[in-house]
Amino acid sequence: MALKRIILWRHGQTDANKNFRIQGAIDVPLNAVGVRQAHAAAQELAQLAPTRLYCSQLSRSRQSASALAEITGLEPVVDQRLQERNYGIWEGLRPDEIHEQWPAQWQEWVAGHEPGLGIETRQACGERMTACIAEAVAAASDTSSEETIIFASHGGAITCAVSTLLGFNPSEWQGLRVVDNCHWAMLVPHEHAAPYWRVVAYNRWAAVTNLIESHVNEA
Repeated sequence: MALKRIILWRHGQTDANKNFRIQGAIDVPLNAVGVRQAHAAAQELAQLAPTRLYCSQLSRSRQSASALAEITGLEPVVDQRLQERNYGIWEGLRPDEIHEQWPAQWQEWVAGHEPGLGIETRQACGERMTACIAEAVAAASDTSSEETIIFASHGGAITCAVSTLLGFNPSEWQGLRVVDNCHWAMLVPHEHAAPYWRVVAYNRWAAVTNLIESHVNEA
């Protein structure tokens, strides 16, 4: 196989991230900090010589991918399967607002269980993410050159994807914390081994961390 590695890159900060509001499938653009984060991370990711670039259809993902495209000349491929986990009626709300309106379901959530309410399960999110990744990897295997594929996606979705790639059901196992804004996970293939993927970096950030504000927010 010509694949060298895959990188799952979270978008830069948005105002919803800054204010700890769940975004999910809501289309929220990067704020000024997020734009700076995206350009700083893109400088470092470009050094890895990416050959393919994918992003979700949500603007915060597309904007982040565009920062890398400007440097590399790659044309981002938009794939809806890379979008953030859908949080249904919780989208746009802060944790305190959710706790007030759905106290029982919120306790289920913080305990690591699925709260129902039409919220996409971690397993379903991981499966659609890895389906997209598998197709991109299959396309890369048809080439003769080494491929580095970057997927610009979202915090919750990336966590579900990495867990699934490692052979875990993310609805049952939550051993990974959510990557911060504009951080990424890097995985390499390992032929004839289980699991097939190995993590070489998780929650990786550019060398200019001290210059850019970062917030942790799953959605």
